[in-house]
Amino acid sequence: MLQHNEVCLYKLIECTYCHTHIIRINKGNHDVECANKMVKCEYYDIGCKKEFCRRDVFLHEDTHQVQHMRLIYQQLLTSKNEVTILKQKNTAMKQENVDIKEENRALEKTVEVLNKEVAQLKLEVKTITTDFLEFKQENLKSFEKIINLDIDASKNKVVCMKLKEELSNIDNFKTKIEHDKFSAWKSFTSK
Repeated sequence: MLQHNEVCLYKLIECTYCHTHIIRINKGNHDVECANKMVKCEYYDIGCKKEFCRRDVFLHEDTHQVQHMRLIYQQLLTSKNEVTILKQKNTAMKQENVDIKEENRALEKTVEVLNKEVAQLKLEVKTITTDFLEFKQENLKSFEKIINLDIDASKNKVVCMKLKEELSNIDNFKTKIEHDKFSAWKSFTSK
């Protein structure tokens, strides 16, 4: 029974402000209307830090009209300054947005140019590779012809030396092509 009395909505309780007996379920409504309850001035948030019984609200408002008007005026000035600052920030942000859009357009153009350069480099690499393969094929055919020839030993020695020289040239050409590919790639990535 004691626990029930602590939570029963229909139990009579005493208002801590005016000491009137009220039903617990009506406490919320009574708190909103109780004349003895301490309340803050409606201008509390802008500077009037007075607290008083609810019954004295009208007296406070009558005796502090000038102070309240000053607080409202000060708040108006503060708000006006804040609006001015926000307008300035907005203008700066709009300009920054325009700058970013211009920079974005410039970057898009750069990407377009780079994409064209990449396509050109791919074509050049393909051409170099094809040329190298043709060169290699021609040298292989020459090598086969030399092998199939029936020449004496001294001529074979000279031919072998020339063949080694040709193979060396092929290796040098291959190295040059790989160097050109690397240079093209390095040139592309440095942009």
